[in-house]
Amino acid sequence: MEPGTFFLIILLIFTAWVIFIYNHLVQLRENIKSGWLQIDVQLKRRHDLLPRLTETAGTHLHQRQSLFVNTARAGQIAGEAKSLKDIQDSENNLTTALANLFAAADNDLSCKSDPQLARLREELDSTQKKIALARQYYNDEVHRLNAALQMFPNHLIAKFFRFGSRPSFELKD
Repeated sequence: MEPGTFFLIILLIFTAWVIFIYNHLVQLRENIKSGWLQIDVQLKRRHDLLPRLTETAGTHLHQRQSLFVNTARAGQIAGEAKSLKDIQDSENNLTTALANLFAAADNDLSCKSDPQLARLREELDSTQKKIALARQYYNDEVHRLNAALQMFPNHLIAKFFRFGSRPSFELKD
């Protein structure tokens, strides 16, 4: 075999190997984007339920106005958050506000007997479960990408093409 042919074969193998690693990293990055979109859809659904929830609960708990103000404010802040850290913090604050609202509703007999409030609460619980599933998928994909970025030789390719690690998304349950 001629040295030129041998060199060409090695170059083709090396190029194919770099392309394979690059495409794998791109696929992981796209999976993370897809996972985030799933989380975003569910968070928006959660935010859309808040006005109906606070309005319905407010008909029974009108003496506890601060609960509705805090829940509405937390929902507004969560809806406006942009960075991952701000979204995590604001969603955790919203979870706390909702827990306080539900604790008050659980202590009120008229709230317990309201079918609309019960339906909204079920929708919110369902949405919470969907958020948890989407978050788990997202975090699994983040873990896969971050692990791949640390492995040799992926690390070299990732540095060259400027792939970076991603943070996971954590919320209070």
